[in-house]
Amino acid sequence: MSMNALLILSPSLLSCVPLWRPPVGSVCFYGQCSYYCSTEHAVCGRPRLMEASLGVLLPDPSLAPRHIWRSPWRRSYSRSKRAK
Repeated sequence: MSMNALLILSPSLLSCVPLWRPPVGSVCFYGQCSYYCSTEHAVCGRPRLMEASLGVLLPDPSLAPRHIWRSPWRRSYSRSKRAK
């Protein structure tokens, strides 16, 4: 997906996701949270293209029961609690 097309198609994205252009000419963004959301942990296109996968429109668990597996690579985003 072209990052430039994403910005054109989703003007509301500009109001909720911090975007910037680093010196290498890419388009980058990062989330809004208290711990890992900064320019040091950003997602950038190369230079303006990004490959991504997104799963959406899952039915309610009461309609379609499913298994949930915890990731073995999960992280703890708490400064006071270590990951197990």
